[in-house]
Amino acid sequence: MVVYEYSEKIGDEGGYGQVYLCKRVVDGVADEADFAMKVLKDTSDEESVSRFKKEVRLLRSINHPGIVNVIDYNLGDEEPFYIMPLYKKSLKGYLDEQLIGNYARIKTIFNALLDGVEYLHSQGISHRDLKPANILVNSDSDLAITDLGLGLKIDSETTRLTHTGNWMGTILYMSPEQLRDSKHVDERTDIFSLGKILYECVIGELRFIDYNLLPSGIRYVVGRCVKDNPDDRFQNINDLRNALNSSLDILIGGIVKDSLKDIVKKIVSTNDFSSTIMRRLIDRLINVSLKKEQDEIQIHEMIMQLPIEAIIELNKQEPELTLQVIETYIEDVISQGWPFNYTDDIGDRCKEIFDNINNDEVKAKLIYCAGKLGISHNRWHVNDVFNEMLRSIVEGDLAFLTINELDKLAEYEFKNAFRNSSGLNPIIQNWVNEKESEYEQSEF
Repeated sequence: MVVYEYSEKIGDEGGYGQVYLCKRVVDGVADEADFAMKVLKDTSDEESVSRFKKEVRLLRSINHPGIVNVIDYNLGDEEPFYIMPLYKKSLKGYLDEQLIGNYARIKTIFNALLDGVEYLHSQGISHRDLKPANILVNSDSDLAITDLGLGLKIDSETTRLTHTGNWMGTILYMSPEQLRDSKHVDERTDIFSLGKILYECVIGELRFIDYNLLPSGIRYVVGRCVKDNPDDRFQNINDLRNALNSSLDILIGGIVKDSLKDIVKKIVSTNDFSSTIMRRLIDRLINVSLKKEQDEIQIHEMIMQLPIEAIIELNKQEPELTLQVIETYIEDVISQGWPFNYTDDIGDRCKEIFDNINNDEVKAKLIYCAGKLGISHNRWHVNDVFNEMLRSIVEGDLAFLTINELDKLAEYEFKNAFRNSSGLNPIIQNWVNEKESEYEQSEF
């Protein structure tokens, strides 16, 4: 006969289950090994019972060293429970050991965590409650994800979610879509949580995210993970892992294999836009501070030299990074004077990117750049380029984004830019009329 005798509580207080240290007793003889027993606290609550049973069912249906293993269970007991291996502590406890600055340890821990999450996703399961307290650790490379009570499995045939419910999870780590409705989420909600956990591992605490505290590459990875729109995040664990490891390797090794100049030179000379060379370019860009090191990394030269196909590919793979790069480029363009012929080259480059890139935020910023550049340098060609881009706008979203950018023009810049406002998108035309009226009234 096998029974389990539990003693003191271990771990954090759970939402519906409590974990205890326990011994397995076989025919009256206790094993030397200790185990952990998770016990359902409130059997009168149907939702808790359902979640507890679901957790056991999910855990028993999967098999991975990065997911906690159910050794035994009894759901018909007066106090339903299941037995799992005993781990030394949770990742929450490891944070107290000051991982700050130890990027080698963070890399080992986080890659082990990503392996477990990737396995869950491969089984169609979103965890929905990833946090340091739910990651059990024996060593940096030996950890297991637990607490799958909120795990949501997508039926591959019907695509219907098997678990309903609103606002379930731990608020500090929850994605915006999960806060709105826990039923309608996918694996990207876990990627949001992983971004929060990564920040906590690097900084040591998580109250709010201060990107200024993060190294450049990690800043990019965390920022991409916690985007409000799931479409703007990493779309899978492999993409997250590649970006993270690239950043961590540079922090650990302290070197960058390729300079931006060398990578751009290779792309230009070989006309190579393959995934390998583009990955090198992306890795280089995400691991530098674009604003602080603008002169050193020569973003302006990169944008002027890269084949348009490379910029298109960069935007396809990393639209958010492309936006940041273009913002840096524009800051450089409008902050200084240029020779007349080169000013025309800049205007032409702005239009070439505008015509070929599928990124409305970038398009709007390029229109502003051309407008301000043409006015400040009194270049009719650049003014013509500005007007061509402006009059090509059909979609309302791009029109509104463009208004937001052009609203930064000073009064004299506005008047010179819009000497002829015919043929504009109606949304932009209405804005121009309002601005003209505003300036006329201010003269009296």
